[in-house]
Amino acid sequence: MLLCTACGGQQSNATEPSGTIATATEIEYSVAVVDDLGNPVTEGVIVNFCIDEQVVAMQVVDGNGVAKKTLSADNYTVSLSYTDPNADYSYLEDVVVTPENCAATVTLSGYLPGQLIYAGGKDHFAYFVTAGTTAVQVTANDRTYFLFKPEQSGIYAFSTDSSAVIGYYGAPHFVQDQCAVEVSDGKFTLSISNSMLGSIYVLGIDATSNSTYITIDRIGDAEKTIEDYPWTIYQPTTELKPFVLPQGMALVDFDLTAETDAYQLVYNEKDGYYHLGTDDGEVVYMKLGVASAYLDSMVEVLDVSNVACYFFGEDCAFVKKETYNECLLQYVANMDEAAGVYPLTQDLYYIIHQRGEYVGWWKQGSATYLFVDDNGNPVVGLNTDLAWLFLCCYGQEGGQSPVDPEPTDPAPVDPEFQLGTMSSERYEVFYHEIAEAMAFQAKIAAGEYVAFDLYRMFDMVLTIESETAYLVFNGDVILPEDGVLTFPLVYGTNDVGTPCSIYIGNCGSEDMAYAVGLHTILGTQNNPETLPEGAITVSTRDGDYQGYYYQYIATRDGYLVVTFDDIDIEKDCLISIYNHNSYVYSSVTNGEVFLEVYEGDEVEVVVAVLDESDAFPAAKVTITVTFEE
Repeated sequence: MLLCTACGGQQSNATEPSGTIATATEIEYSVAVVDDLGNPVTEGVIVNFCIDEQVVAMQVVDGNGVAKKTLSADNYTVSLSYTDPNADYSYLEDVVVTPENCAATVTLSGYLPGQLIYAGGKDHFAYFVTAGTTAVQVTANDRTYFLFKPEQSGIYAFSTDSSAVIGYYGAPHFVQDQCAVEVSDGKFTLSISNSMLGSIYVLGIDATSNSTYITIDRIGDAEKTIEDYPWTIYQPTTELKPFVLPQGMALVDFDLTAETDAYQLVYNEKDGYYHLGTDDGEVVYMKLGVASAYLDSMVEVLDVSNVACYFFGEDCAFVKKETYNECLLQYVANMDEAAGVYPLTQDLYYIIHQRGEYVGWWKQGSATYLFVDDNGNPVVGLNTDLAWLFLCCYGQEGGQSPVDPEPTDPAPVDPEFQLGTMSSERYEVFYHEIAEAMAFQAKIAAGEYVAFDLYRMFDMVLTIESETAYLVFNGDVILPEDGVLTFPLVYGTNDVGTPCSIYIGNCGSEDMAYAVGLHTILGTQNNPETLPEGAITVSTRDGDYQGYYYQYIATRDGYLVVTFDDIDIEKDCLISIYNHNSYVYSSVTNGEVFLEVYEGDEVEVVVAVLDESDAFPAAKVTITVTFEE
């Protein structure tokens, strides 16, 4: 399919290929040609080296999209021509190569076939278009797709001629069947902020003829989104110094069910701390390195998330966003290491209240409400006026503190086992880096244990064949049985930014390089079971949050139908179907679900038994799979 437009000038990019000087009078000039996505254009393009608008040399691009030519030292203007006489691409601004700068890059702005996209059960080539008016050829009575990658933020208006219909259909990796915006008088607009630059927008034109045009006009500045605004980094307002908890001081938790006036906090300007009752009463502390009854330690929270707050005005307009990570890390560096606390300052008081109220820590009904028991039921008698004190405690001389700091080292599992020394080394292991081998190597010195942060390794089993290896997780020590250390990673997370942290130790007398193997659990997202047609029985795992995964490869065009026949518990059962080729999803609770598929489509079927606590109990579900053409 040929898209036509008038040629422009040339464009020079900041990233340039290297050129080499041959002699003092001859230079090897190098010009790279790339498409709008930065991919090299490896065929069909001729690079012309011009002086005074006259072509003095030509070179076809090689398999890397680069044209190299050794010429007399001079300044050359670069232009392009094409081996296809019907090709008519555009590129902007002038490109000049000189003896001092003998390499350049030219970007073809549009009209090269883009990614192959799958929409409506058909394969489509999408074509790049740029701002302005572009004459295009389309397929009459069928949708033709175009890709727009804006170079500047703003509000863009999209239109075509009155005999055609234009719409916005998502992104190349997810093309929607229905137009995603409101089209009025054959036009629609998109507001594209700075944070959205780099994205590619899929446009579609339905026309009754084989030729039309696309007009893309920037008609104004885009309204800033929250992501476009810079973070305000909250800094400590007081001078921090290393804190050591006084000897013999016990730490006491606040009673969150007490009357509001049971605790009166008074700020002492001399020491900069909050006290109980009077400015010289018991000092109040914030828990930083020790977990509370409802939240991990602040050290662990800072490892995986940004402790921040967004501020909005009375009209709900965005005001600013503030991050407290840097401030909290400075407090952590100065806290009492053994007890994991630092006296409550105005900074910490402010951070607890801003963060807690923003995310809804003590707002019942919010998704992040903290005060629930093991069964998910709200804590009875909680006084929301005191709830913020869950992150605090106060000092009391003498007595036994109910707040025991977390041990530095996990307790040994038997009297004969001696835990080693924790190494200062820490390693990150990403699933995509080891997916082919499904293994990695852990080098552990004798008498040490080392931290490993495992990313995207959920629903797997870790194994080490060794008598001397051991594993530490959440304070528990796991030892090998019959020479094999086995540990299920079912506690992991789908969040790509959150690692599962474990420690691998060596209790032997020699340094070891352990081969750590992984295998995925059948019926999980990484290892779905093949779904046959006919009646099957599915067993769900107790407490499984993922459900049971099946994979179905369509052998013909038609409709895949999945029906519940029986379930042996009184729980709602959810079944979901997702087509990885067309990106179409469908689900149903306690019923029948169907989805249109085409031969070769890869379909994911997930069976989940829903429980009111959001965990799945062990159950057997009989489902029947049929196919209708």
